Order: sequence, then C-alpha cells, then structure tokens
Amino acid sequence: MSDAATAANGFAEDPWPRDSEAGQAQAPRLTVPLDRLDEGGQVNVRTSATKAEIASLAASILHRGLLQPLVVAETGERYRVGAGNRRLRAFQLLRKQGKIPKDHLVWVTLAQEDELHEISLTENVMRVALHPVDEFEAFSGLVEEGLAVAAIADRFGLTEKAVRQRLALGRLAPEIRKAWRDGKIGQEQAQLFTMSESHDVQRAALKVATEHKGHFNEWQAASVLRGERTRAESGSFRFVGREAYLAAGGALTENLFGDDVLVEDPAILERLAHEKIAAICAALVTEQGWAWAEPRSSNHYSYGTLDLLPFASPLEKELLTGRDRNGSEAWKAKRGLHERAAALPAARAASGVLVDIGHNGEVELSTLRLRPEQADSTGDDDDDDDGEDERGTSAHSGPEGEEAEADDAEPEHGLSKALVEDLSEQLGQAVAQCLVQDPELALAATVAALTSSRWGNPFKVTLDGSAARKPPVRNAAFQARLAECLALDRHALLTELARAIGGALNITALTCSIDRKLPAGRDALIGAFDGPAFRGAVAEAFLPAEFFARAPGKVAKAAAHEAKGWAIAGKKDELAKTATAIAEETGWLPGPLRTVHYEALAGGTA
Repeated sequence: MSDAATAANGFAEDPWPRDSEAGQAQAPRLTVPLDRLDEGGQVNVRTSATKAEIASLAASILHRGLLQPLVVAETGERYRVGAGNRRLRAFQLLRKQGKIPKDHLVWVTLAQEDELHEISLTENVMRVALHPVDEFEAFSGLVEEGLAVAAIADRFGLTEKAVRQRLALGRLAPEIRKAWRDGKIGQEQAQLFTMSESHDVQRAALKVATEHKGHFNEWQAASVLRGERTRAESGSFRFVGREAYLAAGGALTENLFGDDVLVEDPAILERLAHEKIAAICAALVTEQGWAWAEPRSSNHYSYGTLDLLPFASPLEKELLTGRDRNGSEAWKAKRGLHERAAALPAARAASGVLVDIGHNGEVELSTLRLRPEQADSTGDDDDDDDGEDERGTSAHSGPEGEEAEADDAEPEHGLSKALVEDLSEQLGQAVAQCLVQDPELALAATVAALTSSRWGNPFKVTLDGSAARKPPVRNAAFQARLAECLALDRHALLTELARAIGGALNITALTCSIDRKLPAGRDALIGAFDGPAFRGAVAEAFLPAEFFARAPGKVAKAAAHEAKGWAIAGKKDELAKTATAIAEETGWLPGPLRTVHYEALAGGTA
C-alpha cells in the first residue's frame, strides 16, 4: 500500500515507537485515529472487564506504549475492533483523562469483517494465563532492578498497597510458592503466609497447617506466623496508645490482606501498660485516698469485698439481711450502697482498688476490695467488679460485728469461695444419689429441665436439635414446670419426655455429612421402632404434593415408573399431579425417606 493510499484510508505511521525499536529500521506500522475505532460488539468473545483492569492496562499503555496491535476490519468510514477491545477501552480512558487527544493514532492490523469473531475467539482461547506466582515474582524482580513501589504503581495503574501485596507474595518462601503452583494451597491461603517475612517461620507454618493430608489448618498456620505478636486492636494496645508505643521504639506491621495491624514488640507494649497502670494506682492512693491500689491479677478471686453494712441505712440493712436478701430489691440496694460507700473517705481508707484494662482499652476499677489476708477475717467473699456476686448480695456481719439472726445467716458465711464450691459439689452428689433412688422424681425433673427456661434451671440440659420440635412451654420457669410434671401420672410423664427429647433430635442431611458416624446411629434408632408404626408416621410426615411441586419433572416420571411401571408425560404441573396420586396410592417414598422399614411396592421394583 502506497503512502498516499495509506493516508487516504485513514492510516498513518505509528508515532509511538517501542523502546526496543530505538535506533532500528522498522517497516511503518498501520495506525487509525482513536475516534474512528468502534468496539467489536457481538464479534468479541470477551464481554467483561473491570474498571480496575482497564485502568491498569491504560497505565501500562501510557508508560510502555501499545505492545500488540488491535485487529480491526474496515466498515465504511470506521473500523470495528475484533481483537483488542480492552486495549481500545484503555485508550478511551486515557482520552477521557485528557492524557491523549481524541484523534490519537492507534496501531492496528487489518482483517476481513467475517474473520473478526474467529480471531477474537482464537486470541482468547489460545492465551495461557500467567500463574499468579509468576506475576508476583516478576513484580519482585522490578524492585530488585531498582524501581520504587510508587513507580511500579504508576506504571501498572495500581495502588501502592496493591503493589506491596504482590511484592509480599512474590517474596514468599520457595516451598510456599511451589505449594501454590502445585495447587496444594490457594491464593487466600498463600496470602496468610505474608504475616511473617521469615522463610523459616513460613516453612514451619506450612508444615503445621498441612500435617493432615487433604486439610489446610488455617488457625494453626496463623498461630505460627503470628508468634508472640498481638493485634493492635487489643485492649492493651488501645490503653497504651499508638503514639506512645511508637515513641518508645515499638514497630507495627500491617496485614496487607486484612484490616488488622500486628504489634511487633509485645515486650515494649507490656512495659508501657505496666507503667501506665502503676501511675494510675499511685494516683488512686495519693489523690483519692484508697488504702492501696494494684493491677488485677490471676488470683483476684481470693480478694474479698469490704463489709458494707456499717455504711447501710436501716432500710438497706433490713433488705440485705432479711429473708428476701437474694431478691432483686436487695440486689439494687446493695449496688447503690456500694456506689455510695466507694465515695466515703472511711471506706476508701479501709479498702483498696483492683485496676484492669477492658477490651476497648478503658480502665476498669473494682473498688472496696480486701486483700486475701483481710478477706480471710472480714468482709464479703464476692468477687465481681462492683463488689456484688451473681445473686446480687452475700452474707454480712451486722453493725458492731454482731451476727445476723440464725435463720437469716448464709451457710457459707465466713468461708472461702473454694470451700463453698467444694461443699456445693458435695451437695450435688447427694442430690444425684437421691435421684437414682427416686426414679419417678428423676423422670419428672428431666422433663421439667428439658421443657423450662435455662435461667433458674438446676439441670444443664438443652434442646438444640430442632427449633420446630421444641416444646411450646420452653420459656416456663423450672419450679413451675416441675410442679406440673410431678402432678402427671407415669404414662403422661413418659409421653412428655418422649415429646421433649424429640426437640433434641438432629438427623438432617447436613449434620450427617459433618458427623460421618451419625447415619449409623440414626439407622440403629429407626430400626428399633415398630415397623408399621414408623411407616405410618413417615406417611403422615411426607407431603407428596409439595414434594413433586418442588422436585424436577424427571423425578415424577421416575416415581411413576418405579411405583406403577407407567410412563407419564406432560408439563411439570401435570407430572406433579399424577405422581402425587400414585405416591398416595402406593406409599412411594423418595430415597432420603426410605429406611429398613420401607417395603417394596407391589407395582414396581423398589
């Protein structure tokens, strides 16, 4: 084609030579103005591309130029792109951004219009995608050549974080990259290993995570990779503060594939937290008048609480020592008394404070506390942050050290928590022995426990098998339900027990797939039932009309053939109606409902 003909057809020489062509004599390349190119439409087999993909391609073209021409066919005054539509969209993005003019010349190769679809198909089918490992190793190579992260991001239209992600993956230990190439781990699992830059740690994590063939234990891998480091979201880090930690020489590592940040120097964090708590403790003593203040430790259960009765009003004393001392009014009274006493200089001078750090980094103070040596001789044995136990109160000496009336005294008064716990366990052993000796009572208690609410329930029995089968009295109080059960005769009680235990039954297909031994247990249970009774129950539970309305038409056809030897045809609604009638007549059941009690059908082969 002559220069004149080229110009007449809208072509020109490529004005954007490749770097590799500098100084070399090259034949002129055909180009077309950008504003005369149209996307291929139906002839293009690749129909989707993300905005990020187009932006990255545009950045590459802007930096390196077009490395491969667009394949186009002439259609009148314009040109349709058969191969290179993503590149065309990248040029159009650059034009929209004002980085190239609308008539920018684009390198093209001519083809016949009827060839465009086949060319597009060939280009995409024959292309072998670059394995992610190869891509990320190539990015690491760019850094080794001296390119900065920002420069790489600019060249490829990526964010700097996206570049750092690729670099981290490209620098993984060779064993991790090989496992990825071999398909033993996937990209998400490979990303996990970037939590540590040490190849030795990465290898150790891979070994631990793949000890069981066919299963990748992500939790164990993360534990090895994280090591002694903690997350910056921890209460301790929030308490100390990011600025203080960094100022002390601490380092942080961003999780490139997550939102968390790892604390690289836990020793520094621990020291700063200890110093800050020590300062708070000192201020509580010198500025607020507490006898002592110290960090809350693992043995905080041995600390008691100051006796509050000397600070109580007559009404509060009556509530806290009376027969209703475990009630809600007494609990409210004790809580208010605790708050009031904690502000009194005398109470502060006789007790101390345990200082702790909450989950969000807030300071938590447990006031009016007595050290173990004090708690052994005086005060409450409660050990919650407000000086109140779960019951809302505890035993107290009267004012002036007088004992409360014998009828009102708590049996654990003056005893350590550990001793009270041991005695309560002994009481439980006695109750259990009596239940064995009184099976009727044990039966009533079992039904009551299964069919009452968990609060106030002395038996930790739950019905987690099926929400649909849980008894309707589930929210009844235990004491009320026990009274009802004791009033039933044995047969009625056993019936209630059977109905209740049905709520614990769970033999769903999903559960059986998780517990591989469950199907054997299910079948053994079903086999123990009376055959006719079980068949009747299944027939009552199975809803043929609903089943065939939801199942594919071929299932209805198979059911009719199996049960009657019939070949049925028609639309899905007609098939479902016919199959429903056959199932109701013959007792046909779908496979999941067939058990040892299922009988072969007279008209079929089941």
